[in-house]
Parts: sequence; C-alpha cells; structure tokens
Amino acid sequence: SVSFSVEAKGDAPLIYQWQRNGTSLPGATSSSYSISSVTQNENQSVFGVQIANATGIVFSQSVTLSVLALPDNTLKYLTGDLTPAFRGSSLLPVQVSTLENYDGRGEESAFVGMSGLAADRQGNVFVAHHYSVRKIRPDGLVSTLAGQLNNGIPGYLDGNLSEARFGGISDIEIDSSDTIYLADVVNSAIRKISREGLVSTVAGGPSKQGYLDGVVSQAKFSSPRAVAAASTGDLYVVDVAPKLPNTSPFDHPYFLIRKISTAGMVTTVPGGVLDATARNVTDIAVDKQGNIYVSTAPASFPVVVTGTPAGIAVAYILKITPSGAVSTFAGTTQLNGLGALDGQGITARFNNPSKLAIDGNDVLYVADSGNRAIRRISPQGFVTTVVGILPTGGAAPNAITYGTLPAEVIDTDALAVSFDGSIYLNSRVATGFPPLTPSNLVALSLLGECRVILKAEPR
Repeated sequence: SVSFSVEAKGDAPLIYQWQRNGTSLPGATSSSYSISSVTQNENQSVFGVQIANATGIVFSQSVTLSVLALPDNTLKYLTGDLTPAFRGSSLLPVQVSTLENYDGRGEESAFVGMSGLAADRQGNVFVAHHYSVRKIRPDGLVSTLAGQLNNGIPGYLDGNLSEARFGGISDIEIDSSDTIYLADVVNSAIRKISREGLVSTVAGGPSKQGYLDGVVSQAKFSSPRAVAAASTGDLYVVDVAPKLPNTSPFDHPYFLIRKISTAGMVTTVPGGVLDATARNVTDIAVDKQGNIYVSTAPASFPVVVTGTPAGIAVAYILKITPSGAVSTFAGTTQLNGLGALDGQGITARFNNPSKLAIDGNDVLYVADSGNRAIRRISPQGFVTTVVGILPTGGAAPNAITYGTLPAEVIDTDALAVSFDGSIYLNSRVATGFPPLTPSNLVALSLLGECRVILKAEPR
C-alpha cells in the first residue's frame, strides 16, 4: 500500500481533489489519499492534489510513484541434471539402460540417489550418496570427496579419501569443527571423515553387528540410520534393533537412540527406546541444552497419501529431555493424523517429515516431504512454513518465507541449514512430463525423475 498526504492552510472550507496523471480521482477529496493494493500499473504515475477555497485554487507539488517488481522467490536449482535420470530407449524402469552420477558444475552434474545433506562453515555442501560422499563448492562445482561414485561395490575400508569404501550411507552430519560423520547402515558403523581427509570408524563395524552398549571399541550397532552432532562433541544415533535383549524372540522391532560420548562410551539414552510398530523414525537433531528431537513418519508410507492403511498414519516430532522425559513437540500422535497446518505444538500437522536440521539458535527445520515444504519450529514449539506452500492453505500468517518450489518438484527429501541461514534441499524432480497432480504423481515419479539440490536464501 501507499499513502499521500498534504498540509494546507487557508480560510475554511478547504476542498481537496487528488489527481493521477492529471485526471481527477473519484472520491479522493480529503487531505490524504491511499492505494491499498499497489500494482505495476501504478509505476511512474504522477500524483498531486488541487486545493480550493472561496479565494482561489492552488496545486501541490507533484510526486512520481515508483513500483519495483517483486523478486522471483521460486527456489533455483543449485546442482543436478534436469534430464530424466532414466536414460533408456524405454521409459519403463525395468528397461533402463543406465543410471549414472556425474560430477561437474551446476547442471552438468547428476545425482541418482541421495540420503542426506550437510553444510560446513565455508559454504560447502556435502551429499551422502550410497557408497560415496560428494562435495558441492559455493560456485556449484560437484566432486566426489570419498568412496566410489558409479558402479560402486559395497565395502568397508578406512583410510584416505580415494581408498575408503562404504557399505551404504544413510545419513551425514557435520560438527562445529567441520568434521563429517556418516551413518553406514550396511556396515552397522558410524564413520568419520577428518578435516585432514582420513576416513575412520568411530564405533561399530560389520563384525560388530547387534546391540551392545559400552566402550566404543566393543559397542555394537544394528542398522544406524541417522546421526546428529551435539555442541558438546557427543554424537547421537538412531539405531534400528530387531528386538531388545532379554525379550521374547517374537517381540517387534524398536528404534534406539544411542549416544557416543566424547569419553568414548556408547549408551542408550533415557527415554530412547521407541516402539517401531506404528511409526518410522526418520531423523534426529540435538539442541544446545541436550534435548533430542526425533522425526516420525508413517510406519508404511506410499508415495501419495490417499489411502494410507489405518493405524499407521502418524507424523510428528518427539522431544526427549536429558532426563529421559518424552513428549510430543509438534504434530499429533493420533492415528491418521497426517495434515498440513501451522500452529503451536500439537495443533500443527505434518505429512511424512523425513529429515531434520537445527541452527545455532536452536530453531528446528523439518523436511515435510509429503507436503513439499520445509517447516520451521521455534524453540517454543510454534510451527511455520518457510519453503513451499501448504496444499490446504494451512500456513501461518507472517511466516518467514524463503520462497516457493518449482512446480516439477515432487518432494523435499532432505535438508541442511548453513551458518548464514541458507537452506539446502534434496528433492526429486519430474522431468519432461505434464504438470504433477495427485492422480499422476506416482506414474510420473516412476517414468522420469532426477535428483537436484536447491538453495533457499533468507529474504
């Protein structure tokens, strides 16, 4: 909106008539004039006011209104080849000839699959990718940092970057010293890449698969799927245990929150044994007070949530305090509680929260994959949408919006928050096909898609 006003002195009554480009504006007959919704059509328009009384008429000084075009807030692709990832003579995935990754600059690069993102203080972004870790420099150049890029064979080998082998990386994290940590789910290990370029095993390993707390040299992990670094230097891991020790062989699986301390001890945190029957723990984050946040999604999640089986459609964020108190931080534990709504704590709704990130102010960010959005949760638990548009219009007013997503983006699968507040997204993009709709999303995601990294900068 814009407002004009004038102060005039003279014998009453004073009669005002505002003009635009020399033409009188109907009803604009007071000492001020406002336009509630300014458009580009008003750009360079000249406004002024004629003031009259019994002794004569005068004109105010004219002003020219400049209306600047709003920037395009659609997120831009940082990396990723925008041709279909399926490069065969047929579009059917069973007849695909090649599925390859490419290093290079910007759109010269290609990603077939990603499992996590992390950003360091120099503006580099690191991508966990099956058997390798890839690095994206601030100028967009993509290279393979460690492991094997294409035709990789699952392996387990520590050493320098080019020699190192991974079984299957499920998550990546960077601590305040820019040390990289990896959850190597196939090798049942937590791996580390030092700033000096050496790969080592922090805990676990293929010969130590199972569940055992204790010193890191003896501790066992089953299937570590996520890792988070605390400001204290401790690591927190989401492990998947087939069953707890000393329970019935027919007991169902559990998710375990394990801690690797700087003193070299592995423990299961208080409150960190989570039933896996009705939920899928997807990621973990830790704030400066030592509170743990866990994202949970439906235990069985289809690509499009139209007929999710009853009893498993849950999507919420758990909070576990250092003393072991477990509570719902945001979202609902109600069955079939998927949705798209901003708000305070348990009034908010999510749809498949897949990844978490936390910034230096303990603000939590959630990759809400099913809603094609990034959600922001304040330390007090208020949820807003900062990237994307909620499908049901449930976004809170005055949210800190980074921008919208390109129409061809299928989901928001993983994210990282950098030191300058930028958000990096790992997304699937449907390419070369009609616009996505709920009825064709599954088909298009099978026929032609690629992986891209998008960057959202705070406005």
